[in-house]
Amino acid sequence: MGEVNRLQGTIRGGQFHVGAHRWPLGYTPAYQGPVDLFLRPWEVDISRRTSLDSPLPVQVLEASPKGHYTQLVVQPLGWYNEALTVVMHGDDAPQRGERLFVGLQHARLYNGDERIETRDEELALRTKRLIG
Repeated sequence: MGEVNRLQGTIRGGQFHVGAHRWPLGYTPAYQGPVDLFLRPWEVDISRRTSLDSPLPVQVLEASPKGHYTQLVVQPLGWYNEALTVVMHGDDAPQRGERLFVGLQHARLYNGDERIETRDEELALRTKRLIG
């Protein structure tokens, strides 16, 4: 499972815009503009119900049980054109065609080769510079 989901979007203010959806970042990065979002399949928050952590609707295209988890290929509904690969833990594997909801909290944002740090990462870097 060396796959990584890559979504293209834009940072405007403190939000990541992907398709018709706006995802609050919880901070306003210095960089504003087009970015790539990278998210490993097992880092995607996934749920059968919409929530603050998993608000984005997807439809299951493929479900492949792999023992203690199920690898899914899901199609975003109305917010992105390309399918995503996600991992769902537990014994209750979803069926093809089922609607689920995903979240992007664990994503990493990049402008080209430069990583856009989260607020916590920026604070840690500043603290390290002050101390060290």
